[in-house]
Amino acid sequence: MSRFAIIVEFELEDGSFDLFHSSVLENAEKSLNLEAGCHRFDVLIPDDEQNRVVLYEIYEDAAAFEAHQHTNHFREFDTGTQDCIRRRLLSRFFLSNAN
Repeated sequence: MSRFAIIVEFELEDGSFDLFHSSVLENAEKSLNLEAGCHRFDVLIPDDEQNRVVLYEIYEDAAAFEAHQHTNHFREFDTGTQDCIRRRLLSRFFLSNAN
């Protein structure tokens, strides 16, 4: 099986960065600490855009990512930040250079 990665791009509503950022950092920490299948969870902040956050995540496989979406910490993040998000784009990848 090949490792699996996602990139999620969020465009945020004006004034919602602080709430979203603290929530996504908590979700990232819990994902890395509580999910054996989560290998990387980077929170990227573009230096020229105040209302954009990009996530780069690597999982053992697609099933580990699906399991991630059913965890309590992900569900809390997802419901707690819905009003912060103007637009979300999720892209899925398989790592071609993964061992």
